[in-house]
Amino acid sequence: SSTDSIKGIFSNVAQTLNINAKELNIKSSTTAEFSKAEGILVDGKSRNGASVVNINGNVNLNVEAKDSGMGGFEHAYGIHAKDNAQVTINGNLTMKKDDGSWGVTSNLNAPEDEFSFATHTAGIFTEKGYNNKSGIVTVKGDTDMAVSGSGIKATGTGSQVNLEGNTNILIDKDAQGKYYAIEAVDGSTVNINMNEQRNVANTNTVDIKGNIAVMPAMSGGEENTTINLGLANKDSKLIGVLQNTFKDKTKGNINLYLQNNATWTNETYGNLFGEFTGSYVSKFVGGSDKEHAGVIIQKDTHNLTIDNYSGHSMVIYEHTGDGTKAEHYIAGNTIINSAQAGSGITM
Repeated sequence: SSTDSIKGIFSNVAQTLNINAKELNIKSSTTAEFSKAEGILVDGKSRNGASVVNINGNVNLNVEAKDSGMGGFEHAYGIHAKDNAQVTINGNLTMKKDDGSWGVTSNLNAPEDEFSFATHTAGIFTEKGYNNKSGIVTVKGDTDMAVSGSGIKATGTGSQVNLEGNTNILIDKDAQGKYYAIEAVDGSTVNINMNEQRNVANTNTVDIKGNIAVMPAMSGGEENTTINLGLANKDSKLIGVLQNTFKDKTKGNINLYLQNNATWTNETYGNLFGEFTGSYVSKFVGGSDKEHAGVIIQKDTHNLTIDNYSGHSMVIYEHTGDGTKAEHYIAGNTIINSAQAGSGITM
């Protein structure tokens, strides 16, 4: 039918489902109009308790919502957790085809603003549902995803995504839609490569190609929304801008831990939602000293603002000519609102 949802694994009862498998391979595909293809859907609608799915093993997902030819908008989600739902993968998570191409994709690539905020395609999608409860997804092992859509989207108070191992997120830079590598909305939290207290970066390798954003609800409410991102070794890198669309910037928090020669290239990677005024970092934690500094390559023409700065970093500006004149530089300024004593920055 036109509302079909094709699911590899589905749970909507207040029970715990434990799956033990060395490798769990899920392929989900649909061509029905207005349908959904979902690798794993946990929809905790019961008021009696959480719907919990624990997978002990590696998970490989390939999810595709193909064009129905009927003009509808089909959806594709690798993992979808909503209402009172918890998904934990005690192993590695992979969302890409054998040739490295998109592991999650749909036919929707709409440039129109009325569709841009809706979530039609995502690798991991968590949301608050009708019971005022939220979905939580945790990956204990490594995550490797290539998504023609959003990599991670968490929305609603209590909604959460935790990636605890090596992390590789690639989104489609050329897609017409407004997609993000990581997007936290309306009271949600995303933690990438962080310790249990979410205040120190772990030493796993993180490679992200895509913009990152914190956003309020479309209704205008501004709940505390947070992304904690740890890039703490020389092989870790981020290409993309950090967007905060909150009117009250203290409600939206992107906390970046950039250390040990990890690199952030501050430039737009694909389309952005709304007006972009420059990358905004709520808390920046650099290296322990100059030799262990994080590296920022400032390419965006807007100013880069860091609200609270600590540690050590190096900021690199590309230039024309010999770099001795202001007109040799086109990237925006780097603005630090406050810095911890003993911190350092090399330009």
